[in-house]
Amino acid sequence: MYSLDVNFLKDRHLETNTKTTLAPQSRGSSLKEQIPLVIGGAIMVILPAITGSSLLVLN
Repeated sequence: MYSLDVNFLKDRHLETNTKTTLAPQSRGSSLKEQIPLVIGGAIMVILPAITGSSLLVLN
């Protein structure tokens, strides 16, 4: 049998001279940027609470 040998690293053209640095933030993150984090934290607390309370009610 023949096997397929693909070398994707050879096809990539990387430029070694470019600098990819992130600009530092001068201020803290705003509340608008943290809304998904707050929603995710609330879901992380609410779903296990619903599960635990439903187990208590059913037993």
